[in-house]
Amino acid sequence: METKQAIWSRVQTIIADIFDRAPEDIAPETRIMTDLGGESVDLLEIAVRINADFGIPVDEDTVFLKSLRYLLAECRAGGRQPEDALREAYPYLTPERRETLAREAAQPQAMPLLCAGDIAAYVEATVRRQG
Repeated sequence: METKQAIWSRVQTIIADIFDRAPEDIAPETRIMTDLGGESVDLLEIAVRINADFGIPVDEDTVFLKSLRYLLAECRAGGRQPEDALREAYPYLTPERRETLAREAAQPQAMPLLCAGDIAAYVEATVRRQG
């Protein structure tokens, strides 16, 4: 089974290739949409490459945090704690990352929050689960 660093290196290379960057320019905190100018077609390409390179299924809603704002709005409307909902929806993210997502998503003008490290965490968890 691959190490966390080996998985990160492969995900980093996938993202760098898609955005025509050097791998060392991609850090775990690199924001796909804002720092790299990502668009939905780029996310699709990332998903296809992850599936092909790692041989794992890719749940695009989960890996790309597509339902994050909706999930948090449901929590606010229903009086549910965001931490609980985020833990259930994104169990592969660290508690610190989930807390950051909840805080940043609450900002009215917040840009999409997906980071390269989020994608790597999803891949690592999925590889280990299938392991």
